[in-house]
Amino acid sequence: MANSRLHQERASLRLIKEKLECSKCDSQHLCLDSCRDEETMHALNSVTISKGPYKIGDFIYKIENQFKSLFIIQSGVIKLEKPLRDGNVYVTGFYFPGDIIGLESAGGAKYSYDAVVLDQAWVCEMPYHYFESQDPSSVLLKEHIISVYGQKLREADRLLAHDRYQTGEQRLLQFLEMLCKKLFTQNLEKTQKIQFPMSKGDIANYLGLRPESISRALQKLQRQGVIRNYKNAIEIVDMKVAKKMICRS
Repeated sequence: MANSRLHQERASLRLIKEKLECSKCDSQHLCLDSCRDEETMHALNSVTISKGPYKIGDFIYKIENQFKSLFIIQSGVIKLEKPLRDGNVYVTGFYFPGDIIGLESAGGAKYSYDAVVLDQAWVCEMPYHYFESQDPSSVLLKEHIISVYGQKLREADRLLAHDRYQTGEQRLLQFLEMLCKKLFTQNLEKTQKIQFPMSKGDIANYLGLRPESISRALQKLQRQGVIRNYKNAIEIVDMKVAKKMICRS
């Protein structure tokens, strides 16, 4: 009986690869805004595979893996990081449902970063060779992916462009504002509570701060009444005040 239960538990953790129609995907409104026509949807369905569930700590791909596919995140949160020679890692970004990963490696033989799962995830895998074809549906999808990825680059640039002029509190608030825009589509001016799948150490790494600097910034912002700090979450009490603080130089 115990062996049977163990077998069932192990089976439930196996990676599943299946065809999932885009029209039935919960994240279609996030990643297919420009691919609504039936022909393009059919072409996309024919080349993509839904993969998951990936557990926390799993890799979607690693640096030594051959580059061959792009991935749209259906659910969960993924971080990209690069191991450094001194044994540390450099966190380059956090990715949410509707985001695309893998494009940063286009043109190379292998992936440029490790893609690590922070919250149980499903992804939609798309072979890169499909985007090199001249099929009309491929061209349309390619334009959309470039647009989405460009938006991600602009977010990162906006977040890091004024690092040398911003305090730790300003950098943190700008990061929280970015998360709110990604996670919430309505009532951005109202109180928002953000559950963190990433560690505060990862956030510090991404923002170029020390973990203790993040802790001090959180404590200061809470004393000022801008946020409420919980164990694995932060609540922005007043987004208008937070935005004013971000813009203050």
